[in-house]
Amino acid sequence: MKETKQPWPRSAKITVWVLSLILVPALFYAVIVDPNPCRHQPVVCRSPYMTCRPLLVQFVYKLKDQRIKHPEDFLSPQTGNEKLIKEILDAEDPDEYLQSLGYD
Repeated sequence: MKETKQPWPRSAKITVWVLSLILVPALFYAVIVDPNPCRHQPVVCRSPYMTCRPLLVQFVYKLKDQRIKHPEDFLSPQTGNEKLIKEILDAEDPDEYLQSLGYD
């Protein structure tokens, strides 16, 4: 049995034509005009933590107050995140402790 080739539907032809109109100039720009866009900006290594230490310190002090008022709400830590929070709350100076962790 011989297979008969079906012509492409009109919508497929239009889709290929439109995509080629978009992709050809984009490829030209990417390959010829600006092949290395990263050279324009220096690579900056930032701290992996957010730079909101003042807000975080304020939040820690509020949590410390809550722990004093309602110790029953602060159970023993089970996960790594809970242990980290306990360490921050137990620190003498939470601001200094957060700085040592890398918070800016």
